[in-house]
Amino acid sequence: MVLGGVLTLGILAVVGWSLTRTPAAIARTNVQLLCYQVATTNFFASAGRWPTSATELVTNSLGIVFIYPSPPAQDGWGRQIVYEPYSTNSGYGRVVSYGRDGRSGGTDADADIEFRFP
Repeated sequence: MVLGGVLTLGILAVVGWSLTRTPAAIARTNVQLLCYQVATTNFFASAGRWPTSATELVTNSLGIVFIYPSPPAQDGWGRQIVYEPYSTNSGYGRVVSYGRDGRSGGTDADADIEFRFP
């Protein structure tokens, strides 16, 4: 009986922690993606061209560090953020987190978070 109560409390604690962590993870991810979007746009304004990779935001011929810490960045769930350079075919580049579940698509906390540039 006591073991069941302890187990129930443990499960409730984990679920409660997960629910309170999710909004923070979404907020952290949004800030991280926004930083990459701004850094990429600033790179374009300085270099006159789009960077070919996230690494170029730190190591480039201009000698300017556009983002810190150095890539690769992680989202609020500890997964690597996807950086897709600007493409003339699509007319944009983007930085993406695949959400809490780490898979494309989804809803709520599992939804993808994407910031495009330009």
